[in-house]
Amino acid sequence: MMRSNISRIEAAKHRPALETLEKIAQALDVSVADLVARR
Repeated sequence: MMRSNISRIEAAKHRPALETLEKIAQALDVSVADLVARR
């Protein structure tokens, strides 16, 4: 995944596919729910 795509996801300018969220969660050793939880 390109850094520019990660930046867009972090800035809430892009909604990634579930598969992408699963890969990110796995890489960070967290659940998908943790990634999408509002804080």
